[in-house]
Amino acid sequence: MCFPFILCYRCIVWFFAPCFKQRDKTVVDYEARFKELQKYNGGWFRDNRCSNATVRDIFYIFIIQKMQKKLEIKKLARFLNKLARHMSNNGHVPWCFQENWMGEETPVYKNNHVPVIDANMQFIIMAHWLYEKDDHGSNSLYLHVQRAWQWLDISIANDTLHEKIGASWETSREHNGILLLSNVLMIRTLRVMELIHMYEKNERQKKLFVKMHERAVSTWTPEIYKTQETLPRILAVHFNIVPRTFIKSFNQEIQSVWIPCRVEGPIKHTPTTTAWLRGYADQHDTIIWPWIGFMWIIILYDKNMNDIAASWWTSYMEFHDPKNLYDIYDQETGKPVRRAFLKGHASHTLTIAAWLVAKERVTNALI
Repeated sequence: MCFPFILCYRCIVWFFAPCFKQRDKTVVDYEARFKELQKYNGGWFRDNRCSNATVRDIFYIFIIQKMQKKLEIKKLARFLNKLARHMSNNGHVPWCFQENWMGEETPVYKNNHVPVIDANMQFIIMAHWLYEKDDHGSNSLYLHVQRAWQWLDISIANDTLHEKIGASWETSREHNGILLLSNVLMIRTLRVMELIHMYEKNERQKKLFVKMHERAVSTWTPEIYKTQETLPRILAVHFNIVPRTFIKSFNQEIQSVWIPCRVEGPIKHTPTTTAWLRGYADQHDTIIWPWIGFMWIIILYDKNMNDIAASWWTSYMEFHDPKNLYDIYDQETGKPVRRAFLKGHASHTLTIAAWLVAKERVTNALI
């Protein structure tokens, strides 16, 4: 029933594109804007709409700050306590907080009626960072960590995390219920659960997770080498799942000026019906996500591969002083995406955070 209306709307956007141009206020001082987007009760708004805060984006912001040794433990603790308060009775962590015009927050647990899984893993990984600073009340999160794991454990079988379409970052393509990105996060979650139980002096649980981690690594390391997907590989490098020698071979596979979400290869992914109706084949194949490139630059500097990092920084020259930093750009035009039902939004907090840290790393390397 909705198809004629969707088709009509797509035609309107196509023929009257000037009417849909970006009208965002220009941001010059990114550090100030980054602080403005911070929420008083933990985390950051996703972008200039200031209507929602996603655990996924905030998780990557904290990762980037941690790599720069600028992780603010009090802010992290405030955000984790917020997630713990809104954890469901069965241990499901909300993946997003939506804010209305009165400033009231509503936790969101599902995306298009599908329970989102990766927020549970991200909560556990972030909780471990508090344990590394054991004077900040990390023990109070131990029960919440166990509950988050119990809810997550239901979706794991044969060292593999299974999920429905829409349950993680990959929301626009069909799959068989198994995504590499989610399983790389699962590997890190298993390692973190081992370390948390070590802090809590629970030897039996620690040994259990040691074995689970070893099996998961042996299962998924071959897939990390074979995959066309870049973000799982980038995280595998950061989490030390793969050896240092992996970095150069992976970097040579990237033939694009940008860091794509997937490199060229034989596998062509099938988009979902919803994605096709909305006017984009696959937002992870046809769109540039600048924060991925900036994070790769930061990781390369972290691994002391300054020459490779500097070359990537140069290739991202167009993003060094843009009128604004958007979340998604069109690969063909290099401009913020402007399509039916899909639009790049300005002041994307994660992109700003990654750009700020990458710029600081480049500047420090030149001194």
